[in-house]
Amino acid sequence: MPPNPTHCRYAFVIVASDGVWDVVSNEEAVGFVSTQLNQRVASNKSSKAATEAATKATTEATTEETTKEHEKEAEKKAEEEAEEEVDAFKDVFEGHLNAVVSLLVQLAIDRGSQDNVSAVIVWLGE
Repeated sequence: MPPNPTHCRYAFVIVASDGVWDVVSNEEAVGFVSTQLNQRVASNKSSKAATEAATKATTEATTEETTKEHEKEAEKKAEEEAEEEVDAFKDVFEGHLNAVVSLLVQLAIDRGSQDNVSAVIVWLGE
């Protein structure tokens, strides 16, 4: 079941055994996963923003005016850093998915599921 687009900006599919679905509804599972992902990504972004602000302030305080050559080098470096950032986000997001699916399974166990309990969240992108 796809998430409500107003609830989560990430598209995903939850594949789970009867042990999950016996005690957690489709809507509840999607809401749970969406909320967990949104909270984790927001927390990650706020930590990163604070680090970037501190780095920028330090860089601005120590950097003199650059020539056009230096500006081109800086642009190239910024593009490379952006690509690395996307790769890092994917790695971090994968970690979030693993943590959230574990929480979903634990939720089913905590609710007393008497069946096999397993789940996978398949990320379809933003």
